[in-house]
Amino acid sequence: MMKPCCSTLRNVPSALVLLAVVFGFVTAFAGTASAQTVNTLYSFTGTPDGADPFGGLVADSKGNFYGTTQHGGLSNNGTVFELSPPATAGGAWVETVIWSFAGGSDGQNPSYTMVLDKGGNLYGETQRGGQSCGCGTVFKLKPPAVAGGAWSKRVMHAFSTAEGILPYGGLVIDSKGAVYGITFGGGALGYGAAFKVAPAGSGFSETTLYSFGAGGDSNMPYGPLTLDSAGALYGAAIFGGTNNLGTVFKLSPPVSGGVWTNSILYSFDFGKPGCYPQGNLILDKGGKLYGTATACGALGYGTFFRLSPPAIAGGSWTESPLGAFDGSNGGGYYPSLFLDQKTSIFYGTSFFYGGAFKLVPPAVAGGAWTDAVFPSVGGHSLGPMVEDANGVLYGTTYGGGTNNLYGAIFSITP
Repeated sequence: MMKPCCSTLRNVPSALVLLAVVFGFVTAFAGTASAQTVNTLYSFTGTPDGADPFGGLVADSKGNFYGTTQHGGLSNNGTVFELSPPATAGGAWVETVIWSFAGGSDGQNPSYTMVLDKGGNLYGETQRGGQSCGCGTVFKLKPPAVAGGAWSKRVMHAFSTAEGILPYGGLVIDSKGAVYGITFGGGALGYGAAFKVAPAGSGFSETTLYSFGAGGDSNMPYGPLTLDSAGALYGAAIFGGTNNLGTVFKLSPPVSGGVWTNSILYSFDFGKPGCYPQGNLILDKGGKLYGTATACGALGYGTFFRLSPPAIAGGSWTESPLGAFDGSNGGGYYPSLFLDQKTSIFYGTSFFYGGAFKLVPPAVAGGAWTDAVFPSVGGHSLGPMVEDANGVLYGTTYGGGTNNLYGAIFSITP
């Protein structure tokens, strides 16, 4: 079970403890310092507002941000919060807890970044709680009908061990309101599963799309799935593949009532491509995938990579290491990427590096990518940053904030 809020391991998520033990701590990406500045918008206090934001933020059309804390709240089982901008320039941002998890059937320890639909509903996961096995849940939060009213919450699904345990990576949502995600463990073979939870009458139905862990398959997916326009899902697994050093995979929907199929697009090795991929994948308009590996690579500390689809149907995807992390800035465990579609610049965060960085594409095709490191955000950042209309970036830290304790929400101003 998760350690209580104020234990000595409070500032390290359980799966990250496991990864640190297996691999040792690593950090990432060489670059130069940036002139941009970091501002702390809010520092958490533990009770009742929450402790340790786990994942990034999602923004609504009014400039409000929503996120989760893994601990704290009324029962120390985590919270969902709203952060509203100040009424006047230079004023204080306002944090409001819209749900405090009770544990048990209500769920506990919400994880990663939520998704927001057009109706203002929030969807997320808890790592634990739900059924008696404590395998985790998928939940929906509906906004109040009247401003200032209470949000209402429904557990969309509570997992069994056979369906999966530790839903970690966050959710993606399709046009019909179905959400998709992965579990880090459990499933039919014990190495994680991909799932779908969809509206069904007055409730919801859960479907296990794929169970990982067969020989040579992906093992222990870790990070959110990426959904393309055809309904296919892309993700990364820490282990598995040809060398058991991780994979990038694609789950394709059935053509007519069949089963989902899994294709390994790339198996990592100890060479320049890197190994042990984590975090989210970015799919660009041309169908290329971008992501990060947390170890190996030319400098031994992981890579920023691109996977290009085959020119001919049925061909092989091509992996290109775009930059090698060197242990001085960026990268590290649970890296997360955000792509600015206007500029094609990637912005990244990572847990053990504890900072934010940007990766700028070359001015000439085939040239070198460059990077810049932002000033410290004051804690261990988890989840991709988000950007407002003015180009200001927003994110969270797990730990840090006032007294370097319960976490914070930060902005990076260009």
